[in-house]
Amino acid sequence: MLRKRSLVFIVILFTLSGCRKSPTIAPSFYYWKTIFQISSAEIQLLDTLHISRIYLRCFDIVYKAEQKKLIPESPIIFSSKVPEKIEIVPVIYITNKSFLQIIEDSIPDLALKIISFTNNCLAPQKIQYHEMQIDCDWTETTRSKYFLLLKVLREKLSPQHKTLSATLRLHQIKYKRKTGVPPVDRGMLMFYNMGSLSAQNKNNSIYNAEIATQYINYLKDYPLKLDMALPIFTWGVHLRSGKILSLVNNLSTDEATASNLFHESTAGLLVAKSGFFFHGEYYQQYDQLRMEEITPEIAKKAALQLAEKLTITDSTNIVLYHFDSTNLSRYEVKDFNQLYHTFN
Repeated sequence: MLRKRSLVFIVILFTLSGCRKSPTIAPSFYYWKTIFQISSAEIQLLDTLHISRIYLRCFDIVYKAEQKKLIPESPIIFSSKVPEKIEIVPVIYITNKSFLQIIEDSIPDLALKIISFTNNCLAPQKIQYHEMQIDCDWTETTRSKYFLLLKVLREKLSPQHKTLSATLRLHQIKYKRKTGVPPVDRGMLMFYNMGSLSAQNKNNSIYNAEIATQYINYLKDYPLKLDMALPIFTWGVHLRSGKILSLVNNLSTDEATASNLFHESTAGLLVAKSGFFFHGEYYQQYDQLRMEEITPEIAKKAALQLAEKLTITDSTNIVLYHFDSTNLSRYEVKDFNQLYHTFN
């Protein structure tokens, strides 16, 4: 009799485990431009991909030496309406060095101004947000001031039933004892910008699987709920005389090649044929472009590597960086679906 009951119990457990659904992730995009402008085709893409959330760069916080304080800069301008059924998460970017310039006593006031300015930015669109995100690559030196800002922001947002999240880099996951864990409700791991951005580096600095391997085993022990941001962007590294002049954002290899302004060297670099302006940059003859792209194939590789180590729940957000016509044109709907479904 006891054996029969045991067998029945095992069958029930097996049946229940077989019926258990896989977690369903929330697919999202970052929108990282100063003007919010979206076409009907892009709205259709959001609908096709079942996107219900956009992480919107709202403004930057920068230090102004003449005023000796941090102030908001480059607020978002809405040229288009936010599509219906799209939830907006305002993201505020703060440079790490800004915290080196201010005194700790000014931080509570800064927190209040951030909330006020965010509300003012979103008011024309009547956007009600449920989460605010702060983006800052803090260090041990700035940790105390930055964490105080997060603590005050969270205390002010909580009574309004709003949550606070913060971006994280891989080194902050691995060395959490040294860098600390930010006092927020959840973290957003930026799974890109891993390599050394130098003139001599020949590897893709946006995503490097070997470098990622050194960090991702620490994800399971991180004490915050984690969302993930994956790259889909591209840029060119403008070089002159062995030194980096600038990063040329949203430039694809196809566009640079089609311009007929460059020829390809044996080292795979694009070399300026003469002096000219291109993408807002002036190139002298023999200047070089090192293209770094995240193709659909590379993005899928990054997603698979991350999915193996990530614990997915129904509240996990998978966010692609970022929603821009140059990036979107290099991907098909099936590519985006494959990226998101990697985590299901």
